[in-house]
Amino acid sequence: NQSNWDAIDVYEYDSRGRKCIATKLGSVHDIPFEDESFDFILANQSIEHWHEYGVSLQDGIDEIIRALSVGGTAHINFPLFLHGHPWFVKGDLNKITGLFHQDQCNIQSITAFQDSDESNYPGWRRCNFPDFYVNRIHNPESSFVVEIVIERIKISNNIKKNIKNINFQPLQRLSSFRRNLFHGVDV
Repeated sequence: NQSNWDAIDVYEYDSRGRKCIATKLGSVHDIPFEDESFDFILANQSIEHWHEYGVSLQDGIDEIIRALSVGGTAHINFPLFLHGHPWFVKGDLNKITGLFHQDQCNIQSITAFQDSDESNYPGWRRCNFPDFYVNRIHNPESSFVVEIVIERIKISNNIKKNIKNINFQPLQRLSSFRRNLFHGVDV
């Protein structure tokens, strides 16, 4: 069975100068494909960083759903208790799963994967987040990766309808200072 694939990235080259595998420059803010273009979408450890480029989590999820065909699945994985948007650092899975509109998609599964050879990997410490910041919602012993699999169940009139992003302009990432301010003065 032959498959075609496409990939988007905000950069043509990574920080080490290697060419990215992207077939198009683009962002989850404006996925450069028509509605219902894909039967399968993978967002690999990117969602926790969308806010750093000024993309709201809800807008990104809505764009993924728009580009996904009815009956298609999206696999979205991300670290918890490590780095990125406060919901991910604090492990607020309820807020994250609340982004998925139940009238447009079903959550098929939520799976956690250990992301380190260490049984207790307090990765947030290595990313300079203090224990008290992470412990506000949970008292985790370890950072780990979570994968949410969704299936699009119907077309919604609430989702944008058109071809997106013909002339992509790279989004500017927030400065390190502004990213830190996003978490508040108590970090």
